[in-house]
Amino acid sequence: MTALRNLFRSLLKVYKKPNDYAVDPDQVSFPYPRSYQRFGTTVRFTYIKRVSQIRLVFTARTEGDQDIIIKFGYGPYGVEAHQAAAESGFAPALLSHSNLAGGWWMVVMENLESDFQPCDDFDILEPPCKDVITECVSKFHTMGFVHGDLRDTNVFVRRKQDRWECQLIDYDWAGREGEVVYPIGVYSTHSVWRPELHLDGQSITSEHDNLTVNEFLRRRTKIIRF
Repeated sequence: MTALRNLFRSLLKVYKKPNDYAVDPDQVSFPYPRSYQRFGTTVRFTYIKRVSQIRLVFTARTEGDQDIIIKFGYGPYGVEAHQAAAESGFAPALLSHSNLAGGWWMVVMENLESDFQPCDDFDILEPPCKDVITECVSKFHTMGFVHGDLRDTNVFVRRKQDRWECQLIDYDWAGREGEVVYPIGVYSTHSVWRPELHLDGQSITSEHDNLTVNEFLRRRTKIIRF
């Protein structure tokens, strides 16, 4: 009990003045990994900012001035699904996936070009844009993969030279259909639409992906009244 009390007192000092105990000033704001392995070479990077306050996703820049995205998570990650989508041209390239202590992982991927926008930024999506989105999802399913979280925040689009392009992100739950299941705590709410009210532990299916995509496309379809 004495040792435990001393431990808590030591931790209290750290939490009161974390910068006094940090290895470097950025350690307080960013995770500890500062490099990844790529084809047997160590690539070092510097964190720039946190992308989301509810997810462990960060922008960073390598020593070679490449802009990258660093993401951390717990449990499985759809490495094979992400790589297949990237090779087909509708996902950012996966540069590295590494397992960390305690069941955590770190994923490094290329940053999307700045003119790509998530679909939730759009009030209306043009028919050609919707066609490109459904085509990408269909190709992904044809390869035998499912995503599990194809909400409007995870589907990015841009118009380039009178042509729409689509990118799918967030492969945390993705994998082979019939092999991957939803994690605990996946359910439909007023702010997050899901194909079913509760999906904990259920198989992720291509039908669920299609229903999720169709729902946000429906909400972004211009209604013409005669």
